[in-house]
Amino acid sequence: MLRDRDKVCLPLVFSLLFWVTASAFAERKNDFSSHSITELKQRLETIESLLDELASISIRGGFGPIGASSRQYDEPEQSIWLEIKLEEETPIEQIALVPAISQNSQGEIQADGFPVEFTILAGTDADRKGREIAHFHESDAHLPRRAPLIIDCSMRASWVRIEISKLSRHALNERYILKLAEVLVFSGLENVALRRPVKKSSGFIVGRSAQHPQFVTDGFFPYIMDAAKGTQSYPLISSGGTEEPHTLSIDLGEVQELSHINLHSLYTNYSVPLYTAPDAGIPHHWILESSLSENFSNPQVLAEVRYSSLLEVGPILQHRVRSLPSRYLRLREITPSFEAHASKKQKKRRSMGFDEIELIANDQNVALGKLFTTNFEASHEQKIKNLTDGNNFYGEVLPIRRWLNELAERRNLEIEREKIQIELDLLYTQQQKRLMWMQRIAIGLAVGILVAILIGRMMGLRKIIQIRERMAANLHDELSADLHAVALLGDLAHKNINQKAKLTDTLAKIQDLSRHSRHSVRHCMNMLQAETACDDLVSEMKRANQRLLSEIDHQFHIDGLEWIQNLPSRKRLDLSLYYKECLINILRHSNASSCQTYLSGTPDHIRLDFFDNGNLINEVPPSLQRRAALLGAEICYQVSQGGENKILLNLKTRPFLLRCFRSRKQQTKDQLPSN
Repeated sequence: MLRDRDKVCLPLVFSLLFWVTASAFAERKNDFSSHSITELKQRLETIESLLDELASISIRGGFGPIGASSRQYDEPEQSIWLEIKLEEETPIEQIALVPAISQNSQGEIQADGFPVEFTILAGTDADRKGREIAHFHESDAHLPRRAPLIIDCSMRASWVRIEISKLSRHALNERYILKLAEVLVFSGLENVALRRPVKKSSGFIVGRSAQHPQFVTDGFFPYIMDAAKGTQSYPLISSGGTEEPHTLSIDLGEVQELSHINLHSLYTNYSVPLYTAPDAGIPHHWILESSLSENFSNPQVLAEVRYSSLLEVGPILQHRVRSLPSRYLRLREITPSFEAHASKKQKKRRSMGFDEIELIANDQNVALGKLFTTNFEASHEQKIKNLTDGNNFYGEVLPIRRWLNELAERRNLEIEREKIQIELDLLYTQQQKRLMWMQRIAIGLAVGILVAILIGRMMGLRKIIQIRERMAANLHDELSADLHAVALLGDLAHKNINQKAKLTDTLAKIQDLSRHSRHSVRHCMNMLQAETACDDLVSEMKRANQRLLSEIDHQFHIDGLEWIQNLPSRKRLDLSLYYKECLINILRHSNASSCQTYLSGTPDHIRLDFFDNGNLINEVPPSLQRRAALLGAEICYQVSQGGENKILLNLKTRPFLLRCFRSRKQQTKDQLPSN
């Protein structure tokens, strides 16, 4: 069974352990709070595998158009819009906004001037109000970014408008600006906004060559196509030979109706600075012809393109072509491009070359795997095959829509990966804290167990000493008188050794005293083992009073009986033995003719005051001091005004702090005004 102090201490100990554990195992409150470390690591592995399948965000360098740019403002809240007029009303499925990219003074490459709050509208010529496709707020966390922003939709439209209401800061200063590199509108895989006219509100820069609203539909991106799959493919470059206009011809194998041609230029990022010009190998004027006969007896012009500025060329040249039945195609140079030399004295040579050529029909590259023929010498035969192998210098050539979607998905996964990594770091930190707390708890428990064992042993030894002292006191109280009488009778028997009758009577008395002593010893042992000894303390004290003081006048006064009966059984027994010792002392030493007992109880104290008119003793007898010590009470001796002995016993029944609290509470209650 638990003792009273154990019933109090054990809950306190477990409460302390619970508080410490709860502090170390604090609940996480975030997007991943319901996931375990194993789940987060599995998700992290999944993200890494997905990222390995996605195109990388490789920023292009060199010279080229930036896109649309507004003036700089002191306040971010502005009203600016751009509107793209499509060729005809067509179903649209997706809109992509490509940010302009800049590098700040810390070397960070991020979007520059991408709008913070804006709305995308689309409609037809009959519906100029249009329908809202998407609205972005500052809280949508679409900034910062380098990747394009993808917005899915499903409707028919002949125009798309972007209305900007809040700008972001310029990368070069603290003012506000709008910049957009490209706006794409997809119907299937086709960008129906390619090279379409752009309307604008006031506030846009049009005088600078590299910044113009029309550049948002020119098909040029601030990225290099760097796919995760595919193999590295080297470009085709003419190596001299004929001075005739260079041509590239191909047989599609069957009749096709083309919609686009994509020319991937020699532009690469593998050297810094670039040693090739942006228009290297690209004819300044070229024609794409088609025919149904191999000898091009009746050629049809599908596209004719002139480049008058370096701002009109880039890594991927996308051009619409006339949709005519075609099997044989020929790309013919009109105005050539010449090789760049370090010295002006060197003779200029024609240069023509591409990394990949795509011929698009029904959203498919119908030139893939087909072989071009040339009228000029190539540096290597394999490079002619590379024109249509579906790879560029970095890997697989992807459809533009798929490429931009992969870049956007990469950004989302990288953000999620960063959050998961932060959460894992937090969990690992919490695990370390938990381990530290568990180590501390284990050490504390080990120390506590050792201390408990030591305290238990010390308490056991103390209990043994107390039992010895209590047994000695009990034996003294019960046997001292008998042993003293036996000694006197022994002397009497020695005197009456020759008188048989008196000797027999004396020996009988000695035998009775010995038998009584044996019963007294048994009674002492029973008192130590009894659990319910002295259940009725007052009755026990009265019986002892009547048995021992039958010939002495005695008065017994009681007050606060309910508090007296609440004493523990051990305290009641010790108090009873103390009272018996008081009575025995009167019989032996005081020669008193009268005595008085005052027993009173309160919630905090038990008082036992004993008066007698016998011989003055001047101090508390040692036997009573011993009994008071076993009882844990305070004892003192006084002489009353009438010359009587007064032995006062004060037994405290509540702990010190509890008594102080009760006293403070009573004082507060007494100070309250009465009604």
